[in-house]
Amino acid sequence: MSDIRNSIFIETPLVLSKKLSKLIGHDLYLKCENDQPSGAFKLRGNSYHSQKEVERGCKRLITASGGNTGLAVTWSAMALGVPVSVFIPKSTPKMVIDKLTELGADVVVFGDDFKMANERALEEGKKPGQSYIHPFNHPETWQGHSTIVDEVAQQLGKGVRPGCFIASIGGGGLVKGLLDGMNRHGWSDVPLVAVETEGADCVRRALQAGRPVEMDKITSIAVTLGSNTILPALFDQLPKHNVIPLVVTDKQVVQSCIRFADDHRILVEPACGAALSVVYFDMLKDLLPEAPNGPVVLIVCGGAGVSLTLLQEWAQKFNLDFPYKEK
Repeated sequence: MSDIRNSIFIETPLVLSKKLSKLIGHDLYLKCENDQPSGAFKLRGNSYHSQKEVERGCKRLITASGGNTGLAVTWSAMALGVPVSVFIPKSTPKMVIDKLTELGADVVVFGDDFKMANERALEEGKKPGQSYIHPFNHPETWQGHSTIVDEVAQQLGKGVRPGCFIASIGGGGLVKGLLDGMNRHGWSDVPLVAVETEGADCVRRALQAGRPVEMDKITSIAVTLGSNTILPALFDQLPKHNVIPLVVTDKQVVQSCIRFADDHRILVEPACGAALSVVYFDMLKDLLPEAPNGPVVLIVCGGAGVSLTLLQEWAQKFNLDFPYKEK
């Protein structure tokens, strides 16, 4: 068990989903990171990094975010007693901007995508007394995220190994943390299905090119997966692990969010719908050469950037039933 803990992020439930288990014919547990106070897994790594920066003398936190990192760093700043500036792209939902403002962040809207907002935040973070918190590219952030695996190990019980992890992937901070945690527990051979969306598919493009590449623009509805490039440290690590990359469509993502709301009465954002698509569109059996040798653990990464109104708008955009109707 890691000693990477603080009083900002919480231990989240690991819940057996009878509905999703039935769909795949195998026990499936939900790791409910949407229960974090900021609404997403980001609070783990971003709060740990923020805490360390404040311990090193930081007087103001700076970050760039399409939503969840901004909320996580703002929540951390509030807990640590320092101010925070959040630079966000124009694509950020108004609901998330309102949440940031309500929590006390100084919000700066800059650029069309994460790359532009991030470049501006980097410059601001160079000023004396200010520390830049990258959304996913820092060892302390990965260490914080790795505590998900520590908790899963404890919650499954001694001697129980997961048969597979399923997680959404954007820039790769979550998956990097999961792999590091899996290494720590001797689970490096356990398959991890890493799911991204068309239009935010920086992992697929990197694998095709044989190196990290930059996307010109993020076009997916899953804006919180909207990183222009994969984390280099993760790209280098992929060949050493059983990581199974997968790309799904925005329509599949939205339909999965709708079905999950019906099945579990939980609203999640499209980024989380990417991982759920593996189950709702029965993809797992085609991704794994044999049935999982242990329970499947699906990371419910977050639900900060969603509302009933947004879910209904997305359903209309893709001509989907809302609520979902069995065919």
